[in-house]
Amino acid sequence: MNRDRVKTFMRKIEQSIIVRSIRGGLITIIPVLLIGAFALILKELPIEAYRNALASFANGFFVSLLDMINVATFKILSVYMTIFISREFMKNTADENVVSGGAVLASLISFFILVGSNLESFSVSSMGPNSMFLAIITGLGASYLYVIFSRLLNKKKITVYTSGANKDFNRTLTTIAPILIVVSIVAVFDLIVEIVFRVESFRELISEFFNLLFSVGEVGFFKGFFFVLLSSVLWMFGIHGSDTLEDVMTKYFVPGLETNMSAVAAGGAPTAILTKEFFDCFVLMGGCGSTICLLIALLLFSRNKARRGLAVASAFPMVFNINEMMVFGLPIIFNPIMLIPFLTVPLACYSVDDVAIDLTISVY
Repeated sequence: MNRDRVKTFMRKIEQSIIVRSIRGGLITIIPVLLIGAFALILKELPIEAYRNALASFANGFFVSLLDMINVATFKILSVYMTIFISREFMKNTADENVVSGGAVLASLISFFILVGSNLESFSVSSMGPNSMFLAIITGLGASYLYVIFSRLLNKKKITVYTSGANKDFNRTLTTIAPILIVVSIVAVFDLIVEIVFRVESFRELISEFFNLLFSVGEVGFFKGFFFVLLSSVLWMFGIHGSDTLEDVMTKYFVPGLETNMSAVAAGGAPTAILTKEFFDCFVLMGGCGSTICLLIALLLFSRNKARRGLAVASAFPMVFNINEMMVFGLPIIFNPIMLIPFLTVPLACYSVDDVAIDLTISVY
């Protein structure tokens, strides 16, 4: 009975406009994510002979080409995310009296404001995967406000139009007022955040919030455990956990590799266990949730042709820890059956590997 209640509850959540909009937006940008990720993989493949050949061929033509593709896709992933979540929200709202294109524009402008429109801090680096959480908030929030004000202005019959112009042109003019209202509200909100919290943007406040969650104590077992748990929980709600917590990873776990390299260069032994490479190799095997286990299970034991086909299509990207096709195609997110293994398997992998490496270091 409890299991049926959980399924009913999860089904209601899954059918909500918010969840459908997030999932639809994430699914739509999968090609962008895969193209950008593979461009980075082809450029950074850790084979020295290959990288030297790539850099020397045609004066680095292919390196520049891969860089260009990566910047135009993966490096501005949150921009695409904002656009398509807003679009999906408007599709799910389905109001013929509201011009959906206006919501997309309102969301996009709002995103640029909240990400930090200060010319001194405005950069492509703040528009990548680490701003996906902001993209979700903006895509949903700005679109919702746009719909409210559009309906209100339509009800009051406050419209802008020009006689003699075609219908599409006049419909576009009706988006100006609600876009301006939404953008103004977002701009005022961002300024208040900057003044009150002494940050450069709302995005920086989000980053500071996640960093604050990990600020207590030194980098050790429990901090890493919480990182894996929070990342997986975010994923279950359709939020790209690894990328949302990228600033946390950069601040607390990336320096571990440099510490180990310095120790080895000085003739000592590496001492830092928790590094980005540790998580990539031992915890995120096949991507979030250690889904390489699920991939193997589907390939070996699944009798469902559709699921086996999905597993085959997802296999190559998952070798490089890119598992969005599996996460959103099966799907894993908002799936109560997958909830327990998705959360517990990476935690088990993390715990066993951390303890094993710690014991090895202690012995030797």
